[in-house]
Amino acid sequence: MKLILVRHGEVISIADSGLTKKGRVQAEKLAARLRKEKIDAIYSSDLKRTMQTAKEISKIRKQRVIFTKVLREVENEIVESRKQDWRKSKENNKRIKEIKDFLKELDKKYKFGTVLIIAHGKINRVITGALIKVVPQNLACFMVKHCSISV
Repeated sequence: MKLILVRHGEVISIADSGLTKKGRVQAEKLAARLRKEKIDAIYSSDLKRTMQTAKEISKIRKQRVIFTKVLREVENEIVESRKQDWRKSKENNKRIKEIKDFLKELDKKYKFGTVLIIAHGKINRVITGALIKVVPQNLACFMVKHCSISV
């Protein structure tokens, strides 16, 4: 499976706010960039900022988006904690397993296809870590800018 990860457009705050004017422009440009890309399925977090980004892509591509809670942002300590052993937290382990299981299901369903995931900075780091087998907290320096594309 080929996986394309994108982050939502710029927002005002970390809370589930909508996109700023700049964020909407970023989403429109991202959609234009992805217009001719071969994409078999589009999955998105169900939070407002990612839904708005996904809707711009869906509108240009005329393709349905599947919204899921699995792609919601992860806790800071999963990708940024160096002082404590975050793996001891049952909730963190549960969340990492949920993400890995989701990726396995996508791989089964779209083995030879391309999947676009629209999510958040930290969860995109966790997904990247799962794919390249790096502990998420070691990806703290891997920054994901608004509306960036990772393939």
